[in-house]
Amino acid sequence: MDPDLVRVEAVPQDVRRRVFEYVTVVKGVRPSELGYDKTYMYRVRRGLMPISDELFRALLKFIDVDEYARLVGSAPPLVDATPDDIIRVVKKALVDKSFRNLLFDMLRQAFGDEFREYKASWTVTERDIEEFVRAKRLKGLREKTIQAEVHYIRQALSELNWTLTPEGIREYLAGLREDGEDYVLKHTAYSLKSLLKAVLRPKDPALFSLLYNSFTVTKPRNHGRVKLPTLEQLRQIWAKLPSVEARFYFTLLAEAGLRPGEPFLVKHR
Repeated sequence: MDPDLVRVEAVPQDVRRRVFEYVTVVKGVRPSELGYDKTYMYRVRRGLMPISDELFRALLKFIDVDEYARLVGSAPPLVDATPDDIIRVVKKALVDKSFRNLLFDMLRQAFGDEFREYKASWTVTERDIEEFVRAKRLKGLREKTIQAEVHYIRQALSELNWTLTPEGIREYLAGLREDGEDYVLKHTAYSLKSLLKAVLRPKDPALFSLLYNSFTVTKPRNHGRVKLPTLEQLRQIWAKLPSVEARFYFTLLAEAGLRPGEPFLVKHR
């Protein structure tokens, strides 16, 4: 355990003594390993001297948080971190690559998969939506078009808890496809890509690339496409026409592939 993370001054002597007995007796840590001589440790063990803050810090180095909690019945009181501490760490990481690597390693070790998933996610805010609208207006898009895109973006974000991840986006779009919402799928995918390009790309190009390339915009299938008649159907239609002129006109359209009005546009020379 890192003693710098523990509020040593808040730990009472009875708790310190339990830790002292565990480390020196159960774990068998010698006085020299703690940085003290045998005479001093003997006096502490006999209760002739209190366990100082310095000695308790040395003891904490030989016990982890789980051992401490089992021994004492609660986790150690930790030093409160402030937003200023975070800012100082980030500023140091920005200018010192070795410190940055150390920070990332510690975050990966402490949070595991949660840290890796967080790196691949973007939590969208209302300010991001406002920035998106301003960017679209600067490009000269119509207000109706902008509001339509915002509608699809908000609808998707509400389902995704306002956090975009590759897996979350794909699952949401797949759900729209399964529900037969092909046009909603198309407009949602397009609008999300538009949001990513306008807002995220300038801020975090790497995360933008990861999210932007995680899904595609697909065109809806045209279920209303007219089915062309077969040759036999054309013959049946031709046979039921009332006059020679009508049959000639129908044959001309069918053979030449003309539109109904195009034969009348032919001019004599």
